[in-house]
Amino acid sequence: LPAVARVNIGPKLEDKKTISDKETFKTNNLPDEKEAQKSIETGIPFFSYASEERFKDLFLLLNDDARINSHYIVLTLLSTLLAAVGLYLNSAAVIIGAMILAPLMAPLVSFAMGLLRGNRAMLLSSLEKIAAGVLLSLFASALFSLPFTHKPVTAEMMARLNPTLLDLAVAILSGIAAAYSKAFKEIAQTLAGVAIAVALVPPLSVAGIGIARGDLAFFLQAFLLFLTNLVGIILAATFTFRVLGFSPAVMARRGVLVMTLLTLVIAVPLYISYDQIVDRMVFEKNLETDRFLVNGKYMVIRKADMKRRGDHLFLDLEILAREPLDRESLSQLKKKLQSQFHEKLIVKTNVSYML
Repeated sequence: LPAVARVNIGPKLEDKKTISDKETFKTNNLPDEKEAQKSIETGIPFFSYASEERFKDLFLLLNDDARINSHYIVLTLLSTLLAAVGLYLNSAAVIIGAMILAPLMAPLVSFAMGLLRGNRAMLLSSLEKIAAGVLLSLFASALFSLPFTHKPVTAEMMARLNPTLLDLAVAILSGIAAAYSKAFKEIAQTLAGVAIAVALVPPLSVAGIGIARGDLAFFLQAFLLFLTNLVGIILAATFTFRVLGFSPAVMARRGVLVMTLLTLVIAVPLYISYDQIVDRMVFEKNLETDRFLVNGKYMVIRKADMKRRGDHLFLDLEILAREPLDRESLSQLKKKLQSQFHEKLIVKTNVSYML
């Protein structure tokens, strides 16, 4: 009947606030009843399972990180150019600035979660974002380096041309730290420090410089370091999310197995490179303790520094002698050194005389 009852609508009901995109969440990849049942049937799990609320918060963040946007493009371009400038200036401070700007770490962590949960949409969007960043970095650094191909190779460039198993260890530890910091909001600000530790953009910039120089070995060695970092981060982040409880009851084993095999494949050239570095250090140490007699003249090598680039070895020597060394004497010294290597040896000497 009219006027029998009156309903007072409060201000909260009158406010028709629309839900933003970030508040809308699809629960397809959240743990459901079937998944919980599977975990019960398999017995007590070794690792606990994260709550639905933690899943929701982390998936919102990682879904956003997996999408390409204008900020990602701009920051990737700026960090690559800044890294290229720092490499040519041989400035570690400038290169560190480029590492802080670089946004490549975020899609790698998203890819790890997509791999673990078997989330095809997150996998594909993260892969597209990673590929776009890599191609943009290579193109930008190569284009920037074209006018400077005559410039000598700096120490900062050389430092990224011989990746070893130690670089893989850094990538794995950084992947653990990246996943852990993403999983907990209160420590998310530490991700910049992780990006500095693993250095994704500088190796890409060096690879782009190799493209501009037309040096295939230069490009491949730098790109191997980038691949080492990429695979190590993804594999470590995947297992970290598993330990933190973000895995399904039946883990997506196929993707994890592929990443593990890829890590083992990459570890082979890294081990070879590490072995070569050890041999090089032993050779340098032996040179610094031996005395050479060439054409009746004694000489002592005070310092030796060897670097490998492609099929060539570059050896910088500081020689101490009592008698003047002519061209013939130095040539004889080079022949003695060359006899210990199959690769072509290029020797640069700095001679000091002891009176």
